[in-house]
Amino acid sequence: MIPTDHEFSLLYMMYGMLLAFLIIKAITSDYKMHLIFLSIYTAFLIFIFSDRSNFEGGSSLGVLLLGASFVGLQLLIIITIKIYKELRKTAN
Repeated sequence: MIPTDHEFSLLYMMYGMLLAFLIIKAITSDYKMHLIFLSIYTAFLIFIFSDRSNFEGGSSLGVLLLGASFVGLQLLIIITIKIYKELRKTAN
């Protein structure tokens, strides 16, 4: 059972864009560690989305928040690394 509500479609779109970005960056630069974390995250969410009981009793918003928080955290880490590299480059 994979939810297809509007909110989950937004999560899937965010996840797809992040996945495409990381695949392109992993091929061209040093984002291989992020790709490993993304694959672990993908396996975890497949496990959560495939269990029907996670969506009963109004807990689907918790699942949505959990999924979006990992994507947001990954993007925050990438942005922080980019800012740090730029600051280090301008300091030299």
